[in-house]
Amino acid sequence: MSNAHERLSADALRLIALLSKFVEEDCTWGVAYKVLPQDVPDVMMYLDRREVGGYCTQRIQFYPQTDPTQPFEALAYIANEHNPNYLGPASLDHIAEQVVRSRGRSGENIEYILELAHAMRTLAPHAADDHLFSLERKVLALVACPGHPLFNACKSYSNSAQPG
Repeated sequence: MSNAHERLSADALRLIALLSKFVEEDCTWGVAYKVLPQDVPDVMMYLDRREVGGYCTQRIQFYPQTDPTQPFEALAYIANEHNPNYLGPASLDHIAEQVVRSRGRSGENIEYILELAHAMRTLAPHAADDHLFSLERKVLALVACPGHPLFNACKSYSNSAQPG
């Protein structure tokens, strides 16, 4: 959870965060952006504003899919269990319910989860993120009834979601 995604609903927001505790064999898929030197101050100011709420920056080795033998240093925003906004582990059912009823300044939490799942299928189709795809299925099931306010918005996601 991050204060940057200011709560508009009474429920806590759940956001995906990289946790600083990981095992050497673990892999996190993502996108790296090259920033021109003259743009670094503005980009960092924007990111620092967006990623407030207990995140810290950490330099990491990034291995591009196009040539993993040529890693480069990148900056990542990392959270840990001491983050004041860290909600801790919960069941997928609980997280899905929380996602469906929460909305922040950046939009519906449901959109965040569905867009993230779509991005994973597009950018890293070989990466099996069982947790994310199971959460996506549970969220879609919760809004599957025609009376739900997000039903129409989620129909296109339901059609594109693949078993994962």
